[in-house]
Amino acid sequence: MYQTKVERKDIITSSKQLASMIETGLPIRQSLDALVSLQKNSAMRKIMQSIKESIENGATLAEALKKHPEHFNNFYVCMIDAGESAGQLDTVLNRLIEHLEKAEKFKAQIKSIITYPTVALAVAGLGIGAIFIFAIPVLEAIVVSMGGALPTPTKIVVWLSRIMISKSSSIIIGIILFSIAFQWYRNTLKGREFIDRIMLNLPVFGELLKKGAAAKFTRTLGILSIDLPISEALAVTATTTDNKAIEKAIIKVSAEIAKGRPLADSLSKVGVFPSMMCKMIGVTESAGGLDAMLVKVADFYEEEIDQALEKITAIIVPTSLVFICIGVIIMIFLVFFIACSLPFYGNSYV
Repeated sequence: MYQTKVERKDIITSSKQLASMIETGLPIRQSLDALVSLQKNSAMRKIMQSIKESIENGATLAEALKKHPEHFNNFYVCMIDAGESAGQLDTVLNRLIEHLEKAEKFKAQIKSIITYPTVALAVAGLGIGAIFIFAIPVLEAIVVSMGGALPTPTKIVVWLSRIMISKSSSIIIGIILFSIAFQWYRNTLKGREFIDRIMLNLPVFGELLKKGAAAKFTRTLGILSIDLPISEALAVTATTTDNKAIEKAIIKVSAEIAKGRPLADSLSKVGVFPSMMCKMIGVTESAGGLDAMLVKVADFYEEEIDQALEKITAIIVPTSLVFICIGVIIMIFLVFFIACSLPFYGNSYV
């Protein structure tokens, strides 16, 4: 079965294949010929074919990649351009692969952490909802048929059940409309920035996102600053982030650098990066060797993230199970509470 959508893993795989071919001394055109034939993803094969044709028409690899910005961002293109100019395309590709793999690993880890509590809450919520919609009305009908009067706690449960049943269509429509409105707002520039800024300020999770952003920022800037002026490297780095609040902050930093202000001070001023990162950059900035220090800072935060994720995962997994257990206990309690009342109603009206 052939894929019709290009994913990040397809870009990484193709980059690895191209790097391997170039390392063996295979010319770029022949390498791209081989890449086209190797693609199982039909969409990726079309992109590789387009890149190959552009190079055959005299374009450089960077120029060919630039025609596909939705798959090869400014960072990727700038790195390839630098690699071609220096005659070190294989080395640059290997740097890119490492960078992309680290970014994908972080995304996968965050997704995994979010999945556990989401599934737990969904299972608990669906279970409780099923009890209110299906079980409670049946038990109520049994009690009423026996001529019993419902006690106050049971009346509250039944009242909630009736609301959920009678207003179910309105609730579903409301949820759908809210989801559409939220998605629309999130797709606006202002909405995306607002939501991304909230995400950065969330307890625990926000700090993790800031560390992830710091690691990606310093590694990207460290790689780019080897071949580009710092202001230009910052402009490219801004386009690589998935967080609009951080992108806006990096653009502000770039503007401050253009005015001649130190990088560390400019980073501290925007207030979205960890203070430790700014201090580490400040120490090295005056002494020189900024690109090497930026990569070391990235290594430091990536190690911090791995440790933090291990701790969070160790907490979230049992916590998610607790949520599921609580949902099950509530369901059992509701059924048990009303079921135990049945003999009372039966005896009261004999």
